[in-house]
Amino acid sequence: MSRVNLSFCLALLAICAVPPGWALPADRDLPLHISSDSADFDDRSGVATYRGAVDISQGSTRLKADIVTVYTEKKTVTRLVAQGTEREAHYQEVIDAEKPPLHASSLTINYNLITGTVELIRRAKLTQGEDSFVGEYIQYDHKKQTVKAKGQHNGEKGRVKIVIQPNKSS
Repeated sequence: MSRVNLSFCLALLAICAVPPGWALPADRDLPLHISSDSADFDDRSGVATYRGAVDISQGSTRLKADIVTVYTEKKTVTRLVAQGTEREAHYQEVIDAEKPPLHASSLTINYNLITGTVELIRRAKLTQGEDSFVGEYIQYDHKKQTVKAKGQHNGEKGRVKIVIQPNKSS
């Protein structure tokens, strides 16, 4: 693979590793670090796949999964899918320096850059500090700032569990 293609694929991953408006603004200016057992790039299909203890970091943002697949159309990232096979995929970011980091984990993390939605599928958990959502399916809509959680998803039975700490005003 030529250096141009590799650089292009890494730049694409950098775009989707830190969604606009999510992480600290300074994170976008920091280097992207990717570690995996293997990396496959297919320019024609617009798919890049990283396999084996994938660890992606950029500033305060970190993604860990067994497999990470990046989808592009017309050289624009449209979707990112992180999968855990042995354990849950995990995403961590600092949105506001004054607040605790946001942690998301599930067997599959599906981030659609077009719609601005993040789906946590199977064994899903979304936490920030002591506040949390737990269920089989959690959808976070970045644009609308909404969360939908389900205890049941594709036949998996369960309940949604939410913990919201009281506001500690001075």
